[in-house]
Amino acid sequence: MLLSTGYALDEAAQRFTDSGLAGFLRKPYDADELGGAVKRILGREHKAEPNEQLDEAMAGLRASYQRKLPEQIETLVETLRSARDPAATQAREDARALAHRLAGTSGSYGLVRTGAALERVDSALREMIEQAEGSADTSSDELWKTIDASMHELSELQANWNTDAAD
Repeated sequence: MLLSTGYALDEAAQRFTDSGLAGFLRKPYDADELGGAVKRILGREHKAEPNEQLDEAMAGLRASYQRKLPEQIETLVETLRSARDPAATQAREDARALAHRLAGTSGSYGLVRTGAALERVDSALREMIEQAEGSADTSSDELWKTIDASMHELSELQANWNTDAAD
């Protein structure tokens, strides 16, 4: 059985581990990803153990996520450009929401350093938003330095990604 869902892998895997799960494909996917998953399943000579299936599913998910993440990071970069305007409250909130979502997803796929860099962006933006509301102490300049350093780290991580390994 090839499982395809938009839900989290661990939740889906728990429900189907004992059901002959041979692979996992996260939605959305394209025809090439579906074809590759089916070919991997049909080409197997032995039945994978449940832990092996989960490891294979996670590796596939991580690779798929790594292919899609650069576009999402570019969206974050563009939103951060807008957020630098002191009056751009909504842009900072949008950037924070995106950084928060990407940090959580990255961490769940084993991209620990990527997730940590995105968490620092999220935290700095959260503090900046609180600062605009009058409840934070750190200067905007220091927060932007943190954001810039974290985004630079993300660029370096992206340049060195290997789709078979976590960061």
